[in-house]
Amino acid sequence: MSESTKRRHQARDSPESPRKRRRDRNHQPDPGFERDDVTSSAGSPFLVSTKKGPGRPRAARAGLLERDALKATRDYLENERPPVRDEDLDDIIGPLAPPRSNSWTQQDEAKMMIVWDASPEKAAYASITGHGGVVTALWKVCLRLFRCPPIDIISPLHNLRYQPLIGPYQPGTWSREFCNLLTPLLTHSIWQGSPERLAMALQYSVVCRTDDRRPWSPQPLCPALINLRDSMDKADGSELSRSVHHMHKEARSLAIRNDDEPSQMSNLLVRIHKTVKNSTYERIPERETSYQGFWVYALNNHDLRAVKTAIDKELSPTIDEAYELFKAEKGVGLDLPKASQLREFHERAGRRHLRLMAIKQRDRGADVEPEATGLGVDAELELDQPEPEDQNVSARGLNDEFESVSGCEEDPIVIPGDEYSDATSVSVATRVARHRPRSPTRPPVPEDSSAMPDTPTARVPDDMQGIVETICGFIDRRFDQIERRLDQLRADLTASMEAQTEVLEGMTDEMATMASGIRGMYEQSRALNDQNEASNSTPTQADVQRHNLCPEVSQGADHEAARNRTFDPMPKVQRVERRDRDPAQFGDRHPRSPAILQDGKLRLNNVPPGWMPRKRDP
Repeated sequence: MSESTKRRHQARDSPESPRKRRRDRNHQPDPGFERDDVTSSAGSPFLVSTKKGPGRPRAARAGLLERDALKATRDYLENERPPVRDEDLDDIIGPLAPPRSNSWTQQDEAKMMIVWDASPEKAAYASITGHGGVVTALWKVCLRLFRCPPIDIISPLHNLRYQPLIGPYQPGTWSREFCNLLTPLLTHSIWQGSPERLAMALQYSVVCRTDDRRPWSPQPLCPALINLRDSMDKADGSELSRSVHHMHKEARSLAIRNDDEPSQMSNLLVRIHKTVKNSTYERIPERETSYQGFWVYALNNHDLRAVKTAIDKELSPTIDEAYELFKAEKGVGLDLPKASQLREFHERAGRRHLRLMAIKQRDRGADVEPEATGLGVDAELELDQPEPEDQNVSARGLNDEFESVSGCEEDPIVIPGDEYSDATSVSVATRVARHRPRSPTRPPVPEDSSAMPDTPTARVPDDMQGIVETICGFIDRRFDQIERRLDQLRADLTASMEAQTEVLEGMTDEMATMASGIRGMYEQSRALNDQNEASNSTPTQADVQRHNLCPEVSQGADHEAARNRTFDPMPKVQRVERRDRDPAQFGDRHPRSPAILQDGKLRLNNVPPGWMPRKRDP
C-alpha cells in the first residue's frame, strides 16, 4: 500500500477529522459583510456584519448596522413618529381652505392669494411633474420626522434663507445637490425631531463661515447655551465686539466652573467651528443678512457639508448610518407624499407659509409688506376690504399652528440617547422658562390702527365715499412706489452698464496687449525659421566630404563585382536528394539517379551517388 493511500485511510478512520464542506459555487459574498476581527470601515465599534439572505430583507440595505440601533429606531418610528396620515395634512401643510377666525379673516386670505399668484414659487411649483425622486424623498423624511414641510425649516421663520451657489438657478427652487445633502441630515437623532435644533446648527455653521457678528439667539438647551444667550442679551449695539464662537467658548467655561456639563448640542457647535475653520470655500456669492425685514443667515451646500462632517466626527451614528437606519425601519409605501401628490403638497405648504409670515409680521408690529413672505416673492399686497362683522369662529388654528412652528413651545418628544440627564434638566428648567426666541427690534404699533390703512388689521370706512377715497389713496401710493422702483431700477441699470463698460474696456486693453505679444512672438518665429532655412541651404564640411566619397564608393563596388565574376565562375549548386525529387521530372529514369538544380533548372547527370563538385579556392 502506498504512502498516499495509507494517509487517506488514516484520515478517514480518525474520529477527530473534520468533515469537509462543499462550497456553493453560486454563492456570492455580500459586499457589506466583514469579518468580526476586522475593524469596519464605517468607524463605529458597535457595527456587526449582516449577511444577505433571500429576497429583499429590510435590514439588508443598511449594511453594517447595530442591532440595538435598529430596534431603537424601529420603536421610535412606530411609537413616536408614525407615518403621516391624510387627516394630519391640514395641520402639517395647511388646509385647502383655512377656517376663518379673529386671527385670520377672509380679507387676510384674499391678500395672501394675491401675493401667492404673483410669486415665482407658484410658477415653479406648477412645473412639478411628479418625477422628482430627490425632492420626494426630502419631503417624506421631513414630514415623518419633523412634522413640517422643508420650506418651513429653511425659511425666515427660522432665520434661514437658501443661497444658491454661482450657476444656473430657478427662483423658488433648491438645487438637487442641496436636497441630497439635506435629506440624510434630517434623520439624525441629535435633532430630536425639532426644527429649532436643526436650524440652530445650520445658523451656527453660517455664522462661523461668514464670521457674522450680529447677536445670535441659540435655543436654551443647556447651561452653556443659556449663558451664551445671556451674553447676547447684554451685548450693546447691533454688532458684537467678539466672534460668536469666542463667546460660546466663554459660556462653556462658565458652565463647567459651575459644575454644569455642556450638552451634546454645544459640543456639536464647537465641532462645527473646527470643521469650518479647516475648510476652504470658493465661488460663493455675496451673503444675505436680511430678507424682507427678517434677520436671515444665507445657507448653502458648504454649510450642510460642514454640519454633516462635524456630526460624523463627534457623534455616533454618523449621518450615513442614521440614514440607513431610517430607510431600513421606515416601512415601504407608507410615507407621504406620493410622487403624484408632490405638486399639491408644495402649493399647500407655500400658501400656509405665507399665512404664517403674515401673522408673524403682524404680531411683531411691522407693516406687512407683500414681499416679506420668505418664499422669494417679489410682489406687494395692499388691497383693503371691509372686514366681516360676524367673526365668532374660534381663534384656534393658525395662531396655535404658528406657535409650534416658531419655536415658542417645547417639543415634548425626546429621542432615546438625549444628552441631557434628569438631574441637570431639573436645575435648568426654571432658567429655560424665561427665555424665548428673540427677533430683531421692530418699531412699535400705533394705538390707533385706523392710522395704518395698509396693515391687515386696518378698517376702511363703511360708506362708499370712504371706500373710493381709500382706493384712490391706494392707487396713488402704488404709483409712487412704482415710480420710486423705476427710478431705482434705472439707476441700478446705469451703474451696472457703467461697471460693465469699464470691465469691457479693461478686457479690450488686455486683448490688445495680448495681440501685440502674439505678433512679436510670430515675428520671432519667422526670424528663427529664416535662420534655419539659411543654415540648411549652406552645405557643411561633412556634406562636402560625403559628396566627394560617393564616386569612390561606387567605383569600389564595381571593382568588387568584377573580381567576384573572375574568381568564382561556377554558380552555386544545390543538391537534390531522393526524397525531394519529383517523379514527373525524372520520367523513366532509375530512382537512384542523382540530380542537381543549376541556374533554377533541373539537370540530370550520370554521376556516382554522393558526388559533389569540389570547391574552388579563391
